[in-house]
Amino acid sequence: MGARPTTISRDRLLTLGRGKDPWAFLAPAQQALAQEPADDALRFVFAMRLAELGLGPLAHAQIEACSAQVRELPEVRRLREQVAAQHAEEMPVEDRIAICEGNLRALGERGGPLGDAFGRWVERARTQRVLRARDGNLVRLGPEGVVGSLIDHRGAVERFCGGPLGRLCEGGHAIAIEGLDPPMLVQRVLLATAPDRLGYAPRVLLFQREVMRGLDGLSLVDLREHLAHERVVVFAGEDAGEAYLRWARERLGTRLRTGCVATPGAYARVEPSPEHMVREVCAEQARCEGVLRARIEGRSRDRDSAYLAGRFEGGSLRVLIPTCRYSTYIRHASEDLAQALRQRGHEARVLIEPDSASRLSVHGYLQAIDELDPDLVVLINYPRSMAAGGVLPAEIPFVTWYQDAMPHLFDEKVGRSMGPRDFLVGPIDAPMIRRYGYPPERSLAMPVVVSSEKFHDGEVDPERRARFACDVAVITHHSETPAQMRQRLRAESGADGSASSMLDALDACVEDLVVRAHEVELRRELRERVFELCASGAGDENTRRILRHYAIPLADRIFRHQAIAWAAQVCEARGWRLRLYGRGWEHHPALGRYAAGELAHGEDLRSAYQCARVTLQMCLTTPLHQRICECLLSGGLPVCRVTGDHFSGAWIRVKRQMARAGMPGTTEVVESVREGRRVRDVCRVFSVADSAEAMRLASLCGAMGVRVPGALRISEEKLRDRGLGERLMPVWRDPSRMLPLLDEHAFMDRESLARVLERAIDDDAWRGRIVAGEARVVREHLTLGAMIDRTIAMIRASLSTPHHARAA
Repeated sequence: MGARPTTISRDRLLTLGRGKDPWAFLAPAQQALAQEPADDALRFVFAMRLAELGLGPLAHAQIEACSAQVRELPEVRRLREQVAAQHAEEMPVEDRIAICEGNLRALGERGGPLGDAFGRWVERARTQRVLRARDGNLVRLGPEGVVGSLIDHRGAVERFCGGPLGRLCEGGHAIAIEGLDPPMLVQRVLLATAPDRLGYAPRVLLFQREVMRGLDGLSLVDLREHLAHERVVVFAGEDAGEAYLRWARERLGTRLRTGCVATPGAYARVEPSPEHMVREVCAEQARCEGVLRARIEGRSRDRDSAYLAGRFEGGSLRVLIPTCRYSTYIRHASEDLAQALRQRGHEARVLIEPDSASRLSVHGYLQAIDELDPDLVVLINYPRSMAAGGVLPAEIPFVTWYQDAMPHLFDEKVGRSMGPRDFLVGPIDAPMIRRYGYPPERSLAMPVVVSSEKFHDGEVDPERRARFACDVAVITHHSETPAQMRQRLRAESGADGSASSMLDALDACVEDLVVRAHEVELRRELRERVFELCASGAGDENTRRILRHYAIPLADRIFRHQAIAWAAQVCEARGWRLRLYGRGWEHHPALGRYAAGELAHGEDLRSAYQCARVTLQMCLTTPLHQRICECLLSGGLPVCRVTGDHFSGAWIRVKRQMARAGMPGTTEVVESVREGRRVRDVCRVFSVADSAEAMRLASLCGAMGVRVPGALRISEEKLRDRGLGERLMPVWRDPSRMLPLLDEHAFMDRESLARVLERAIDDDAWRGRIVAGEARVVREHLTLGAMIDRTIAMIRASLSTPHHARAA
């Protein structure tokens, strides 16, 4: 961008003077006139093009520089009269001083030498004028005339932003800009790289060797909103390059790759160039990575399996928890996990980006591993093979804490890539093990866990109690309406033609099933409907993706919004206060008036749980949701919308128990449709009446109005797979056990919701009994501390097996 002007002939120059673009002529003509000031013909054309841009004072000065004979020519006299009538737009000097001062204040200490020179610059600024051309370009005039070159900065920036800038920004790398005057390029890059919805924005490095000229640039455009962001760093003055090198060497733990661009024009350049310095620090970073890697590998070679097993034999462990600040929840979960580990006597370090303009580098991971020497690494949602560019040593036990149904987790390559020291913890089910190859012996099913340190029933301070007190609270970021979500998911999938028609049919099915969610096996029926509609199209795995990433999320969104609409209707009728906490509710077309803003994940969230008489919770897949557990531990009462599917795992568990106990039953061959195929299963069939546990579960479901199976059928295949089933369906995953009083605070429709809300709001004793009874169970089974104990026990058992010793 901004190549140096080249020497061209006078004839070619005059031809440019007659062209469409005045700026293409002005810069080379300015150079030519500096060498041949007596060329009146060229000077006249120069004045004409300046007048065309509305720069009357400049055009007038050029006419006056012509010889007296030329000034008397009719066409020159007409041009003189024309420019005399022009009123060029000029930036008042006081405005420029105020803009510059505001920009420097926004930069603060990051402005460096620029702030120190402000007083001297003000004196110089009062001797200069700044004119604005009709197309927005700026021209500065000093006592000697035009300052700098007459360049179409605005046009050059527009062309740059239309193509090269996009490539420069790919991958979220930092961008270095040399030259602040004029500031059009800086302004456009800052706008184009504004923080995304998760808060990340690439670093913008501003280089300016000439301090006074840098202040000239900062006086022309108000950039305070952008310059106040920590991502903007300025390197100014004669030692700008050395300052950058010092800054970069302190940040080897972050990605330093940077795209470089220069503002066009003639000015003193930083030496060595930003491009050269970026290459130098990236090479230094790579050398340091090699040293760290060699040291870590050497340390690992000196430690055998016995050493590692000894570390897990009841002592204090060193645990590294890489995380990401660019998330709505993961960062908080990582910090909560670290706190819970420390409470149990372990040393835990959370590895996170140092600021909102950084991403961790391989060096950053290696440095953390080298300094902490971890016995265990825990990472949310990502396996070792996808973490930190694959630098985590295979010898260190690694736990993938699965929290979100991210597409990459449902990939056989990922599941089968797990080595002998890789473990999986989270809401794992049998299909995940069978279909994607995760190791069952190194998988721990934990449906949900919460921090008992962050969420407790201690007293809320009076200010927060007054702020959060209400009758009914809903806490969720799922404010996007089902219609908006449907449109977004379709746009992301690129569905058209027959695919779009298939999704139309699927939408109708989803709507119908959600209304009857308490009466049907919703997930099974939804799955079969998806496979039926996709029978002639996508393959099995693509069909499962449609189910997982379109049908089920859409059904869940309808399920939630339907219940919130019921709550709004009930609250309006009874005069109760309803508050919707979370991102985006203020934009909801029907529920926006209840929006109460976002809650910080900490004391504000705990207070909101405790200070609401009821917190409404809806999740299509499970009642064992994190928000229910957080609410109970905080002393609040969650009211849950339930479906028959919520208890499908509990029914499977009961059937396995009956078979293991040798209870009488019959054998049947059952024909059914599974994933679009007709199959025949040999099943054992039991009666609900034959088991006290089955009767208890049937009574619980019946009290809530949800589906109770007529007969208890379980395939011989699932019975043969009993070991896997028992591992993945422990008691702490059974909502009928973890929420033993759920039938008293659950609802399935608007009428049952109204009854539960009325009792919760009016009956303190009932409310206190429910909260105390269920919070006790959550503390025992569903806290981070419980997960830590079970995870360490799983790793300890794995390390002690002969199979593990051979694999290691």
